[in-house]
Amino acid sequence: MITMKDVAAAAKCSVMTVSLALRDSREVSETTKVRIKALCREMGYRPNPLVSALISQRKGPHGAETLALLSKFDEPIALWKKHEPFYSDLFKGINDRAEELGFRVEEFPVWGKERISGERLTRILSTRGIRGVLLFPGGGLDRDFPELEWKNFAVVASAFHAKAMSVHRTASNYGWAMEESLLELERRGYRRIGLAMNSHLDPSTQFALSGRYLSWQIGLSAKSRVPLIKGTGARTTFDEFAAWVQQSKPDAILSLEVPVDTWLPRLGFSIPDDIGCAFLAIHGRTDVSGIDQRSYDVGRTTVTVLARELFLNHYGLPEIPEVTLINGVWVEGNTTRPAHPAMPAALLSQ
Repeated sequence: MITMKDVAAAAKCSVMTVSLALRDSREVSETTKVRIKALCREMGYRPNPLVSALISQRKGPHGAETLALLSKFDEPIALWKKHEPFYSDLFKGINDRAEELGFRVEEFPVWGKERISGERLTRILSTRGIRGVLLFPGGGLDRDFPELEWKNFAVVASAFHAKAMSVHRTASNYGWAMEESLLELERRGYRRIGLAMNSHLDPSTQFALSGRYLSWQIGLSAKSRVPLIKGTGARTTFDEFAAWVQQSKPDAILSLEVPVDTWLPRLGFSIPDDIGCAFLAIHGRTDVSGIDQRSYDVGRTTVTVLARELFLNHYGLPEIPEVTLINGVWVEGNTTRPAHPAMPAALLSQ
């Protein structure tokens, strides 16, 4: 059996250089990568993934390999006393999947009372033999993660809060959620569908919601289009919402965070008789219609992707970052009228 040592001897380089070349590390020149990979093909070398996984494994004090979860909140997630539907479910999914695969998750808050530098955190993780890093969303888009020596770690991000970083990531499929919600509302006979969304959330979804909504509106006649709310701040106010409803006259409203089901009754509208409403993330509620974003499953998938990277000995920021999107599911609540049984479920293309 041809070994990596045999390839290194033929290439007249170190075994480490061969290993780095096969992992497409940026520490090795493109010329050297091409030469070593060609030698591997000629000599018939095939890496053994099971051996690679065993070599890469680092046991922590609890007998399982530790994954570092970097969070940006003011206090550690583990200390939260209140259930925050998106973040808490995501956190639980991460921990449950890690345990299933034989890992343990340890949270490293990088903001809060004491900020931790990338240099110090790299030293801590390296000393403890931690090679897998999870980037947890939340805490504000303006808060960056510390700059680690990424060549030493396999890293995966949940959602798009580390949008400037070239990393593999997993996220809810908000573009699909918007399309599915529009389809479901059309099946219920709604035609003037408005979007009420706080502007600060748009960047966190890579504008998947507003982008898909505005794309759908292109296919409508001008008189059927409902404009977005003209807000002055990151969060829509009740007065801005009230003015928008009175002027635009939607017969249904999609929302991500704006409390439409509370504000419409204050304006004298009955739900769903006067105006229907659906939420693009219902966060465990059973009384409203909308999309269950399955954030628990996003958390599980984040660990699965990171485990793959560790298994394959892929360390450092990838040259071709991948995005894994998790589709949610429509949940029927009492804030929309029932779907018409004869209504076709494919109106978006018309």
